[in-house]
Amino acid sequence: MFRRILPILLIPLFSVLVCLSVSDQSTVTAAQETAAWQTAPGPTGGSVAAVAVSPDFTADQTAFAAVRGRGVQRSEDGGFKWLPAGPDGWYVNDLVLSPDFANDEKLFVAAGLPTTTTSVQRSSDGGRTWQAATFAAPVIDGRTLVISPAFASDQTLYLVTGGVPQVSVDGGATFAAAEGWLSTQAVKALALASDQVLFAATSGPGEGIYRSLNGGTDWVLVRGGSFTAVAASPAYAADSIVLALDSSGQLHRSANGGTSWSTPTLTVSSGGTETIAFSPTFASDKVVLAAGSLDGGPYISVDGGLTWSKSGWYDPADTLNNGLIGGAVFDLAPAPNQDFSGVLL
Repeated sequence: MFRRILPILLIPLFSVLVCLSVSDQSTVTAAQETAAWQTAPGPTGGSVAAVAVSPDFTADQTAFAAVRGRGVQRSEDGGFKWLPAGPDGWYVNDLVLSPDFANDEKLFVAAGLPTTTTSVQRSSDGGRTWQAATFAAPVIDGRTLVISPAFASDQTLYLVTGGVPQVSVDGGATFAAAEGWLSTQAVKALALASDQVLFAATSGPGEGIYRSLNGGTDWVLVRGGSFTAVAASPAYAADSIVLALDSSGQLHRSANGGTSWSTPTLTVSSGGTETIAFSPTFASDKVVLAAGSLDGGPYISVDGGLTWSKSGWYDPADTLNNGLIGGAVFDLAPAPNQDFSGVLL
């Protein structure tokens, strides 16, 4: 039988995406010719919380991984060899790269146990040296970092916490509690689109997906319910696509900036970590991935989130034992400019 195989990982020759699983064998890759996930040699020393690839990955083959208790590690060969990029001992929860990383080499990490003070560390030289951000008041339970697509010009970065989100408008040097409506909400996820458009998933009274069209000053509810993840298309200015996962794992999709929604036939596992990851070159390849950490692997769509299929899940009937075997997916990082047209096997 013929089947279509899609590259989704971070490997020279078949580069595409890195998928994080629990255990010291943290990064796994899927080669184009097998659609099978394979363990990459590192990083080691702890479970991996997050991974990020350079926007210029095709040229520089650079990726970063956040290792709980071991700080940040960097690969410059597409994910085969990993070396420390910063002090050992940081309990890193998330990391993000500047959209202009190829030029500014800026990256940021959020570190700290849920019950201890959170720190945000920033580097302007690709992880060789780091500086701690200053907070207006101590913050605990820092969870995720969300960087503006227009960071090169607006210098905006958010830290989603267990309480009020923190925002920096000076490139991550200083953070302060968000003001206005955001200061009154329990924000579970945040997505920054283009042209001052933001989406927030909130919990508690009036929970749902909210949208701001003016940089966070005014907000309106666009989808009621309990949501755990929200993401905006990298080509949002042209396609207005937004995806969200609710607390049951059901995917919700809008192609008009949240005005109306549909529910494609995708439900990821609930109760763990839910992830949505657009291809950086979504405008041309229409690839997006989603995963729940209690599933057997990620799902992939090649038509902008309309239809979905499993990506490299382990198949016991496969005599070659291909597939992602025994690992919870905590993060997904598609590399840009990949050939997602696939091959026939």
